[in-house]
Amino acid sequence: MVTTNATYATGTGLAIGLLKPGYIADISIFAASGHVDHEAVVEAELADTVLVLRGGVPMYGDADLVASAAFEAGSCEAFDVCDVQKRACLSELGNTVTIASLSAAIGTYYPLIQCGTPMLEPSCIPTRDEYPDGITVGDADGDGVDDATDNCASVFNPVRWLEDEQGDADSDGVGDVCDLCPLDNTDACVVPDANDFDNDGVANASDNCPYTDNPFQVDTDADGHGDVCDSCQAANPGPSPCPLAIPDIRDPSSLAYPGEGAQVSITDAYVTAVRAGMGSQGFYVQDDSLEAFSGIFIYTGNTVPTVQVGNRVSVQGTYTEYFGLAEIESTSITVDDNGTDLPFLPIAFADPSELATASATAEQWESMLVSVGAVSITTVNPDAPSDFDEFEVTGTLRVDDLIWDNAVGSGLGNACPLNTMFSEIIGIEGYSFNNFKLQPRFPEDFSIVGCTPYQ
Repeated sequence: MVTTNATYATGTGLAIGLLKPGYIADISIFAASGHVDHEAVVEAELADTVLVLRGGVPMYGDADLVASAAFEAGSCEAFDVCDVQKRACLSELGNTVTIASLSAAIGTYYPLIQCGTPMLEPSCIPTRDEYPDGITVGDADGDGVDDATDNCASVFNPVRWLEDEQGDADSDGVGDVCDLCPLDNTDACVVPDANDFDNDGVANASDNCPYTDNPFQVDTDADGHGDVCDSCQAANPGPSPCPLAIPDIRDPSSLAYPGEGAQVSITDAYVTAVRAGMGSQGFYVQDDSLEAFSGIFIYTGNTVPTVQVGNRVSVQGTYTEYFGLAEIESTSITVDDNGTDLPFLPIAFADPSELATASATAEQWESMLVSVGAVSITTVNPDAPSDFDEFEVTGTLRVDDLIWDNAVGSGLGNACPLNTMFSEIIGIEGYSFNNFKLQPRFPEDFSIVGCTPYQ
């Protein structure tokens, strides 16, 4: 309850503070040891801490539990805590940090392990220097005001220095801190229930719409958000963003366009190409609508993507525009179907110029699987005198090695001569260095009539 109320106070209650699907939690589990409910936590001794999890990863707990196959706890040191074997996972603190080194570092201030009541244990009895006597026979709350004249004898409310008296806004003789109606000198006011914000009879911690009256708790998509406060028709538990169609993310004219920097979620997206091996890594996805703006790049950074072409995936992350290329910087990737056959063919363009930089419509096909037919090389090196292994074909469409050369041991270049013909080139419509480019993925993307442009 303390954690839950704190999240409401800080506005973080949609992501933390509850043990619900989709939420983020650091969890401590205690042995009951003869106690009931929260008493087990309040009265717990060191040996009663069974398990501590941070984001689902064990940090400390009973030795056998932490070492079990249920967790991938890595290197966790075993040690004795009040005659109970525990393990602590300290690897993130550095290879030289051990229980012994931690104990030595803080031992002069406070023991790392103290069975029973620790020495110099801080008191839980409230006290202040201004009221040195604390709680006495004649002052039950220790606020320096005798019970006989204290307008809240059991609640700490000292004389306020500005008014030189205890707070009592409605002058009814009952102090503000214990007055159910502090601004009304009657007891007839409606007192809000701090544990039921919407007064629907369901406690905040159990209410799937804590700020909206919904006593029946209807939740059609079973995502933990009640229907009356859930604008998303798809399931999005916890703080998960509502799934959007890829065109809604890509197309600024869409009414659902989230804007750069937004947390987004997509489902039923098919992997069309993978960049893995070196440099900035990731993969391209698109939906099966084949409509404009239905493809996007998923950026995984230094993490090698484990997906394959044809996989159907769900992705969550941050929508960004990296030098003009729309991306989702992934935080979560789920393979929903590990099939390796795409349910659609590349979108065929009879006129290659529709995909070239000068085209007004090229951007809408960005990151989508496309093809052009019956083209020939019109410029061997469009970046001369520099050379980035690109060549240009009919319609001033550049062909680039961005995807191809990210795989170690392969190479796509511009060694073929002018007028070399291709009956078809397949690839991802990419964008880099201010140009739209066709990016073949592997040898099968070329139907070659003349020279072979790859090693």
